[in-house]
Amino acid sequence: MKNDIPILERVTLLYVYEEEEQHYDMIHDAYLIKPYYAVYKLDQSIYLGKVLQIYQTGLKKFFVVDTDTSRITLAQNETRAAELVIPQIVAKLMGREVLDWLTLDVMHHMNSVFDFQVISPPDDM
Repeated sequence: MKNDIPILERVTLLYVYEEEEQHYDMIHDAYLIKPYYAVYKLDQSIYLGKVLQIYQTGLKKFFVVDTDTSRITLAQNETRAAELVIPQIVAKLMGREVLDWLTLDVMHHMNSVFDFQVISPPDDM
């Protein structure tokens, strides 16, 4: 596993709450880890989620969280600053394979049932 902390592209996210009229959060401590995926902190939890770039603003680093897709909670009750903890989390994940993550993190630190869709059903179903 790599010990060095990755340099991540910092972006601004807009998180819109569909069920509440006129309610949204601007997340300034978000980091693009690959095109259309970001790690961000919201209400003391760290999430990995899909994001969509907003081109109309003229800003290249402005995205909206795609709330129609799932997001993965990577940490909870996190009081440290996002710019300190997110690079550490990403560095840890970069140094692991999927089976290591599932067996060492998901199964040991989470106590719920997760329906991972590893193989997609055929299109005709």
